[in-house]
Amino acid sequence: MSIFHYHNKDNKDNLYESIFYRYYYRIFSFLSKKISNRDDVLDVMQDIFTHLWDKGLLTSENSEAIIFNVTKQKLALFYRRMKKQQYDLDKFAEISDDSSFEEFDERIEHEMAMDKLQQDIELLPELRREILILNKFEGVSQQEIAERYAMSRSAVENQISKAIIFLKKRLPRS
Repeated sequence: MSIFHYHNKDNKDNLYESIFYRYYYRIFSFLSKKISNRDDVLDVMQDIFTHLWDKGLLTSENSEAIIFNVTKQKLALFYRRMKKQQYDLDKFAEISDDSSFEEFDERIEHEMAMDKLQQDIELLPELRREILILNKFEGVSQQEIAERYAMSRSAVENQISKAIIFLKKRLPRS
């Protein structure tokens, strides 16, 4: 039976509160060893407990395992975000050293468009996505792709065409 199995909201609140106080210090200590900024530690903790609340994942038998798995996942997410922020700061420093803000704006818009394109490509069916990436990003010929996937060249061409049509439809209208 789930710890979050409840008959009313007060019961759920009480159960969650007991979990929160039982694990708060342990999680704080664990994260403090991994993250130097206290505010960042508190932000990650908030993400952890919010996730646990929203998902209602805990059971009496496995609550500790789930809490620490979620903690590790949120810590990994924090590291990825920090790495991206550092990359963005490095890019900003690189751009501001040698170009105007107009060029900076253009580069930011280009990077945002590329991020959007990458997200849209991820929405394609797997085979179509692989074919598009091989042909348009890695420069593999349609004939080579056809041989690799044991399909006709026209089938490869058709997959690329469908992918491009899909991506064009997802372009923002200006």
